[in-house]
Amino acid sequence: MIRYGALFFLILLLSNFALADTVLNDPTKPADQAPSAVNSSGLMVNMIIIGSKNARASVNGKMVKVGEEINGAKVIAIERTAVKFSKADNSEFLVPLHSYIVKEAKHESKK
Repeated sequence: MIRYGALFFLILLLSNFALADTVLNDPTKPADQAPSAVNSSGLMVNMIIIGSKNARASVNGKMVKVGEEINGAKVIAIERTAVKFSKADNSEFLVPLHSYIVKEAKHESKK
């Protein structure tokens, strides 16, 4: 009985290695939608959190707020669907949230 258990475990382990190289597609994503890509600025907005007093955004996996810099670009505004940046030459550009999921921070009223 132990031999069969060991054999089953070995087959299961090997099948996981075979599937490791398989690329899985997101079934919830529309077929005509291209995968999200980093734009020419090298920045990708992953998430936006709007609070009652401030807003934060996850850009390239790092949480930032207005006034902070990432990849040489300064965050000048965080909106519901995009983050506005400025470069050293004072040019401004907008990077849209790639999945359009906006989370509003909940706050409790103190009584």
